[in-house]
Amino acid sequence: MKKSPPPARILVAALLLLVLLITTGVWLALRGGPTGAGMPAADPAASARVGSRSPASPGDAAPGPTGPAKASDRRAKEDESSRTRAPEQPIDGDSPEVIRAQTRAALPAGHSMVTGGHRLVDGSHEFAVITPKWLESPDGSKQVEIEVELLNLDVAGLTAAGLDTLVTPDRKSEQNAEVWTPEELARTMKDVDPAALQSKPRVIVAPGSPARITVGREGGVQFELDLSATEAADGGFELATDLKRVE
Repeated sequence: MKKSPPPARILVAALLLLVLLITTGVWLALRGGPTGAGMPAADPAASARVGSRSPASPGDAAPGPTGPAKASDRRAKEDESSRTRAPEQPIDGDSPEVIRAQTRAALPAGHSMVTGGHRLVDGSHEFAVITPKWLESPDGSKQVEIEVELLNLDVAGLTAAGLDTLVTPDRKSEQNAEVWTPEELARTMKDVDPAALQSKPRVIVAPGSPARITVGREGGVQFELDLSATEAADGGFELATDLKRVE
């Protein structure tokens, strides 16, 4: 007949078994078990912050499916953004920093008006040669084509072209303009360095309809010309212009 284990041994064995069970339970709890039990619940607010974060700015490398976006991808996005951005706001002609010339003149058909003459920060002077002419649309109605030659001349160049009479020290001017015949315009432009011609835009509008020509560079409009031409009694034009320039 076998002897029964002493009570002390039974107590020790029971304590070891209890410690083993507790250790196993803690280990399973830390692992989360097969169903994730014991893991802290996800923070809904944290998920919402990640999901609603603003799109990366053009300078950021937004992570893609296979890693950071390439520089070429960022440039493509920037180009797309620049193509779809809202138009520039009109220049505020009343701002002290803005050069402005307002003019009204009667032009016989075929004649041109020259305005501007303001001194720019680089010492040059800017002029706008404005030439309206009549066009007839297919339905027989009249339209006005207005061509603008934007000139930038240094002191020697404007003197040689005879434009020194239009030079003005004022940042705001009214009626600082001259009306030229086609012969006078041809003679003057012959004396102008071709490099002085900065731009030559044109618009076609109905008589009396307002038009706006803008010439600028990236970062903001530099030159803005609002104009309208109505038919005069002699078949020429009543021309109104508002030239604004930002440096």
